[in-house]
Amino acid sequence: MFCMRTLTALGALALFSAGCGLVPISVTAEGKVNTQIRTDGSSRTYENIVSYDPTSNEDYNKYKDQIAEGSIDSITITVTRIEADNAATTVAGQVDVRREGDSEWLDGVSQWQGFPLVVGNKVVLYPVEFENYDALNELIFQGEPGVLEFRIQGEADEAPVRFDIEVSIQFTAST
Repeated sequence: MFCMRTLTALGALALFSAGCGLVPISVTAEGKVNTQIRTDGSSRTYENIVSYDPTSNEDYNKYKDQIAEGSIDSITITVTRIEADNAATTVAGQVDVRREGDSEWLDGVSQWQGFPLVVGNKVVLYPVEFENYDALNELIFQGEPGVLEFRIQGEADEAPVRFDIEVSIQFTAST
């Protein structure tokens, strides 16, 4: 069983006007998805889906019409807490993305293997290394904004699985 602890904005787009036009700047997403990963009994597989509505972000709404293109630079996953009854020591997994209401996921936009579960440990994933990188950027930055769903799924070496993670998305947007 999985619970979403908190969901804050996945990022603020910061574009500013300078001189004769708009100047793009690289922005590291400040908002983060904080999630509790929990399994029952002997299950070693985990899955959690969290939603993010970019139109809930004031900065995004202010600048959304000026964004010409964007790209996801990296996804950072940090272990923030491990419960005493957790038996897992390593996990493998992936992040999938889709627009809310779509039936198909864009699978494996980032993946990891043998990630040690230690509080403070982090893995930085680079979606550009995966074959669906262009499709990911198109999904997130092209067309009308809509609610995005992020599925975090994988398998641990032992059960039960009980830990918390923080997911941060770093991206570049330009005019």
